[in-house]
Amino acid sequence: MDQDKVIERIRKLLALSTSSNEFEAAEAAAKAQELLLKYNLSMATVDVPETDAVDRVNWLCPDQTWQQVLVNGIATTNLCQVVRYDSKSKLAIFGSMSNVEVVEYLYSYLAAAIDRLCQDKCKGQGVAYKNAWRQGAIHTVCQKLREGIEQFKAASPQSMALILVKDKAVIDRCNIDFPYLTKVGKATVSNTAGYYQGRADGQGIAIRQGLRTNAVGQHLLR
Repeated sequence: MDQDKVIERIRKLLALSTSSNEFEAAEAAAKAQELLLKYNLSMATVDVPETDAVDRVNWLCPDQTWQQVLVNGIATTNLCQVVRYDSKSKLAIFGSMSNVEVVEYLYSYLAAAIDRLCQDKCKGQGVAYKNAWRQGAIHTVCQKLREGIEQFKAASPQSMALILVKDKAVIDRCNIDFPYLTKVGKATVSNTAGYYQGRADGQGIAIRQGLRTNAVGQHLLR
């Protein structure tokens, strides 16, 4: 089968994957995923139309590097993308509005929880140790968030297909607003002892579910 025909077939299958008939939708999504893997195609190649509107919300960029790492980690595990712009003083968060609100809620809660636990666990330690500890705790927290989305992907082939579609829509919107993006390297760890202790202590930070409406909106640019 030539590539154009394969792509057209995948498009039709992904359209069927949103069917109200659960069995039909699951079968179509599974077949689409099988064809993507078999012919080594990406969602960008297939160019599936967006299923949800992608919004852009602008924040003031948090001051501390660990806070910026946390925002990015939460965003990528909630089908959003973060871009720093305007001399890195602002953040643009791309995703469906419901997902962006989850990002803001989780950031508000987790940033406070990590900082509070850091003050308790790192008494008498220097700035470098504390910052490394926070990065370690963020690693553990984001790992928990990634496990959640991996469970969702594994729930059914339809879930996987929908995530691929949403990811592509978000990336496309980023590329429209910021066509000359370059990747930034990971934040360096200044103190390995602090980092690994933070990873261990981070296991005690609970991931809350749901939204509190009073947490949403406080980081927005006015």
